[in-house]
Amino acid sequence: MIATLARHLRAAGHGVTIAVITTGGEVQAELRAEGFEVLSGIADDAKWSILEVSSRIGRIVAERQVDVVHTHDLRSLTDVSATRLRTRSFRHIHTFHFGNYPHLSRKRLLLERILSRVPDQLVAVGNVQRDTLIAAHRLDPERIRTIWNGVDDANIAEPPRQAFARTDGIPTVGSISTFIEQKGLPTLLEAVGIVKAKGLRFRLVLVGDGPLRPALEADVARRGIGDVVEFVGWVPDARAVLPQFDVLVQSSYWEAMSIVILEAMAAGRPILATTVGENPFVLENERTALLVPPRDAEALAGGLTRLICDCELRGRLGRGARDSYETMFTGQAMAARYAEAYAELG
Repeated sequence: MIATLARHLRAAGHGVTIAVITTGGEVQAELRAEGFEVLSGIADDAKWSILEVSSRIGRIVAERQVDVVHTHDLRSLTDVSATRLRTRSFRHIHTFHFGNYPHLSRKRLLLERILSRVPDQLVAVGNVQRDTLIAAHRLDPERIRTIWNGVDDANIAEPPRQAFARTDGIPTVGSISTFIEQKGLPTLLEAVGIVKAKGLRFRLVLVGDGPLRPALEADVARRGIGDVVEFVGWVPDARAVLPQFDVLVQSSYWEAMSIVILEAMAAGRPILATTVGENPFVLENERTALLVPPRDAEALAGGLTRLICDCELRGRLGRGARDSYETMFTGQAMAARYAEAYAELG
């Protein structure tokens, strides 16, 4: 999301500097290769105090005559808030990305509640998340707005490497996630067992990895569904895998605003998702997706059955999802909404 925002802001004529507090990964390298100024390791030493880090941020802001600093996680919120309390030379906007408030540790919840008083503007990525943040952090509703995420179409110079082997005539259901509790994969495997028992021919491809993988593999073996479930691990760009899916399924127990859902919409994929977070606002049941309650294996199995059996339904939902994406969820639309928010800060 940060990379997409940076690209479109620069294209619109804004100066953009990416500051990484500790370390970065592939996205940082990509942005640097595209000519962005990327400052990594702002806190070079784990022993640095918050005053030392905030002083360094203050120098960066002053040297580059930064107008707005935009933070996206608790660490950057903490360090930039400390800087902001020392100098009022810039405006500060913070976006919350976590989607399961108030279910945080008491320490983190208290720290976020205190720090959220410092930025000039707070942003939620969804209406449901905004409501829960207002309640959890006791916020003035006027201080926090909703700005939906946006994504770009996949820009792949070469045909993507086949991450898995397709079988002609057998629908492929795909899931892309980190293997953590939030993503509801045990419920998805239970639903797959129900669908397989009906004698339907299909396969489930799980893209991703994480701490729950051993437990999930054991669950697949216990349910006897190993012949229809494949673990393929991480892929360099999940968007490259989406066109290989006949259906994208998201079985999450909670979300804020899912990037994978938006990427599936951009790819014109039919979607089966749970009614968590912003999904009911982003997706329209029976027009752009099928929506089912979370933690309900029978309902999820019902949605899978319909999509596996009905090619026309898959096509209609995929077209509807793509149309909705083009109208509201492009990266350019997201950047325009943020640019407007920056301008309002004065």
